[in-house]
Amino acid sequence: MKKTITFLVCLFLLFSVFGVTAFASAVDTNFETLEVSQGDMYRAWDNIDFRKAGILNDSASKGAIRTFDVSESGKIILCLDDNRIAILDENGNVLRYFMYDSSGSSMACWKEENILLYLVRSDLLVEITIDGELVGMEEVDIHNVENNELLRDWEGTRKIEANGYTYKIGNDILILKIFSFESYSKLVRVDADGNIKTIYDAPNTEIFKILILILVALAFFLINLFMVIVVVKGFIKAQNEEKNKRNQLK
Repeated sequence: MKKTITFLVCLFLLFSVFGVTAFASAVDTNFETLEVSQGDMYRAWDNIDFRKAGILNDSASKGAIRTFDVSESGKIILCLDDNRIAILDENGNVLRYFMYDSSGSSMACWKEENILLYLVRSDLLVEITIDGELVGMEEVDIHNVENNELLRDWEGTRKIEANGYTYKIGNDILILKIFSFESYSKLVRVDADGNIKTIYDAPNTEIFKILILILVALAFFLINLFMVIVVVKGFIKAQNEEKNKRNQLK
């Protein structure tokens, strides 16, 4: 009897510990990490300059979504373009809005009720309270194969089921669906009856900016490709003409 009670108590404790953390975030961030010294941590934190921003509204401050997550309590975290993070309640009301400095792309999700921010270029994983205070910092070991798979899954998360709802990010306009890649303008919530509620909707101008950059880069590539083809064809033509001249002299 005592053994049975002990087993049940242990099972309850395991469920309490692992059950809560399993549903604290829809994103698997069980990375193999490297320790960051205290000095490096505070220097990096100063460089990141994580801070509260102004009001998130329908103007230019409402950027495209890079990644998102939903916590067990229903809070939504959006990692937006231009190094911004928005915390929303389940109905899309803004609870917190932050900015930070980073020279590369980034992703964000929940770690229980704290923000977990990943800076791609520096491979730093930063834990921050919902009030913007530093909790801790680790470095993701990018040489670990499983870590790279987790990062790809994190970046590729487009649908999350949480608290009886399905949350989805996407774009309304077909051309944006094709070319916007990792930026999305809208987050919607779908209930069990199929009713759709828009939680976040950024102006499409933000996505169009990204699309314009992509098209400019594509045009630059095609122009250079055309020039290479012209040079190669000219070289081949010159070689053939030289060969024909030699044949005529024989």
